[in-house]
Amino acid sequence: MRPYTLRTPLAVLLAGAPIASAQLVDQPLEAVPHEPPPIDLRPPFRLPDTPRTSPGAIVRRGLFESVQVNTDADGLNILGDAANEPSIAPNELDPANIVIAWRQFDTINSDFRQAGQSFSWDRGRTWSGTRVLDPGVFRSDPVVRAGPDGELYLSSLRIDPGYVTDIFRSEDGGDTWLGPYYSLGGDKQWISVDLTDGPGRGMVYQHWDSASPFGRKFSRSFDRGGTWDDPADGSSDWGQETTLPDGSVCIAPGKGKSIINRLVGTYDPDSPPTVESSTATQLRPGGFSLLHSINPGGLIGQGNVSSDHSDGPTRGNIYALGTGDYDDSKGVDYNVAFARSTDTNLTYSTPVFVHSVTVGHQWFGTMSVAANGRIDVVWNDTRNDPVDPWNPTTSELFYTCSIDAGETWLPEIPVSPPFEHLLGFPQQNKLGDYYDAHSDSVGMDVAYAATFNGEQDVYYLRIGTADCNQNGIPDEAEIAMGLAQDDDGDGRIDACACIADFNADGTVDSRDVLAFLNAWATERTQDCSSGECLTDLDENGVVDTRDVLAFLNAWSAGC
Repeated sequence: MRPYTLRTPLAVLLAGAPIASAQLVDQPLEAVPHEPPPIDLRPPFRLPDTPRTSPGAIVRRGLFESVQVNTDADGLNILGDAANEPSIAPNELDPANIVIAWRQFDTINSDFRQAGQSFSWDRGRTWSGTRVLDPGVFRSDPVVRAGPDGELYLSSLRIDPGYVTDIFRSEDGGDTWLGPYYSLGGDKQWISVDLTDGPGRGMVYQHWDSASPFGRKFSRSFDRGGTWDDPADGSSDWGQETTLPDGSVCIAPGKGKSIINRLVGTYDPDSPPTVESSTATQLRPGGFSLLHSINPGGLIGQGNVSSDHSDGPTRGNIYALGTGDYDDSKGVDYNVAFARSTDTNLTYSTPVFVHSVTVGHQWFGTMSVAANGRIDVVWNDTRNDPVDPWNPTTSELFYTCSIDAGETWLPEIPVSPPFEHLLGFPQQNKLGDYYDAHSDSVGMDVAYAATFNGEQDVYYLRIGTADCNQNGIPDEAEIAMGLAQDDDGDGRIDACACIADFNADGTVDSRDVLAFLNAWATERTQDCSSGECLTDLDENGVVDTRDVLAFLNAWSAGC
């Protein structure tokens, strides 16, 4: 394959039942790009010179805390700016290291934006190195993803004068970035990285919209983003992509499409990938919402796709999520719906809403799948708008999850305070087009935009810091959902709040670990069905490694 040379050298969604004979009906493609050229080429954005207010916002909703990310270099909120379309990636080698990128507008009086970026080394409690990459260059549609060996990638749209993209790469957790490396691309590009142990490990993939010199295409990098091969067919407009456990890539529809494409043979440098399309109409894309006041100039949500990398029976499942208008009788009735494929993208399950309430609008649906198979979803919800949920001015971020591969969904809960989603438009009448999230076995890292400061800002939210009873549900979410008791209000499940003090001396220290492991080694060979085994923490009558995990999680949390 002939690689494209670098400019910078290296120094359905859910529309109906998944019957295999269903007809695929595509809407017409948009005639114009979604990202218009900048109308005001302003000087480079310089954080230290901007006006300042109070420290960056920290807002709370019950047990959940959101921390503002797009502050100045001193952690202070910037007056008159705007930030939206955040993307997030924790470091694969150190999950305490998280990078968030976003569209940074100097001022709401212009639509000129740059690539904002910040990083954290303490699991999102504080953020450092907040700045723009490539100052003075128009950049949009940021997507940041982690590589398998601690590297991080940031993809960014650039108008030069056509629609192309660049890749930045960081080897030090987001402190410094190599590049930009020209990566072809076009409007609404999305990237993924192969994190498997297969032959494609470390490969970087990107697809994009037709607003590009190359048309709507898919491309691969075999050298960590440095060069890219000839673009191949097989992408869908404005949807996300994911890498499956077998190394193939799935691309979700996001505009005018109702199928998911799976690309196989992606890691073979001697031939282009082969496209295999799903045979059922499963995704109804969110698309534009230009005629509705929620996000007048933007999308109501991208098409989401993710895959199950757990070691259990659901490994290899493909999950699809999207926001759409599912009730034509109302004209506009946005909901977040889910479907899954258990046969490698051939067919999908009957779509279901992830939320029980359909009052108002549910929009910006965002999904992530944890290593243990739990499916997490967040979205904006207008059900509690104080005036009119159907013509709202306020939204709240909601959360739910499924621990049975999407068969059922736990009670949805609000995880942010209400905010006015119509504030702070930066000469673009929208709150961006998407949010982003990443899940692990304990909880979910979320990057979202909101207006708690009276203007558009980017926030980091952690949903779940422990899973002390090892049932797959984040403890804070389990309490907020009413599924576990927290009578003392300390944010910990009462049933396992004290299990880390195993020797009952009033302190949680290394002596508790030794006491527990000694007892566990004895009891794991005993019959514990009578409930007398002290180390049977999940009370299932068997002493096994799950009890050790439950204890260590509680011990690390200090409970």
